[in-house]
Amino acid sequence: MKTYHWLLGCGLLSALPIEGQTIVRETHVTGIGSGSNLTREKDALYLEDVLKKPIRLKVKSDAVVYNNLVAERRLGVIPAGTVVNVIAVNDRALRVRGKAEHADVSGWVGKSFLEELDPRVTENLTKMLERQKLVEELIQKKIVALGMTSAEVERVLGPPSKRTSRVDKGGQFEVYDYIAYKLVPQQVAQRDQTGQIFYTLVNTKVETGRRSVTFENHIVSAIEESEQKGGRSSVVPAPIEIDLLSQ
Repeated sequence: MKTYHWLLGCGLLSALPIEGQTIVRETHVTGIGSGSNLTREKDALYLEDVLKKPIRLKVKSDAVVYNNLVAERRLGVIPAGTVVNVIAVNDRALRVRGKAEHADVSGWVGKSFLEELDPRVTENLTKMLERQKLVEELIQKKIVALGMTSAEVERVLGPPSKRTSRVDKGGQFEVYDYIAYKLVPQQVAQRDQTGQIFYTLVNTKVETGRRSVTFENHIVSAIEESEQKGGRSSVVPAPIEIDLLSQ
C-alpha cells in the first residue's frame, strides 16, 4: 500500500466593503458541530463552530445592520456604546447580535463600526477563514486531505466501512477504512429433485479497493489506498485553537 500527498497553497479572496459587495450569495443552514438554525453565508466563518465562548465587542459609532453580505435589507441601527456578540466573520464584515433602537437584531455590519479585536485573535480568525475556504473547496471536489478532521472526512466519504482505534503514550489514533466492492456473477452448480445438475447465477461481493484514513488526535495524518486511480491527496492546515483570555 502506498502513502502519498501533496501541498496545496491557499490565500484569502479579496472583498469589497459591505455596502459595495457584488458577490454571489449562497446560504445553508447550520454547519458541522453547530446546533443553531442560522441561515449561513458562504465565505463566512461562524464562531460557534470553533470557539467555546463568544467574542464580545463594543460598537464605536452607530452601526447599520444588514440581513446579508450584499446588504439587501436594512434591519436597524445599533447605537454607539452597545456591546454585541460576534456570530461570524468575513473578510470585510462581522455578523453580530445586539440591541438596536427598538429590538434585538442579528445581522452584518462593517468592521470599521466595531472596536478592534486583539491582533492575535484577528490573525487566528483569518487563518481559520482561509482554512475553511480551502476545506470547502476540497469537499466540493470530493478530496480528502491531510489535516482534515473526522467530520470533514465524513462529509467527503461518508461513514467508514470499518473503524479501529488505539490510545498510547503518543496520543489517540484512529483508522477509518473505506472499502469498495463490486458484484461478480458466478455460476453455481446445484441438483434438482431428480438429481439432475443445473446451474444458477449468484452475485458474489468482491473487494475492489480500500482507502484507509489515519487520524492522530482526531486530525488526518496519513491516507493510504490499495488501488491508485491517478488522484492525489492535499494538505490543509490543522484546526486552530484561539485563546480568548485577553478579550
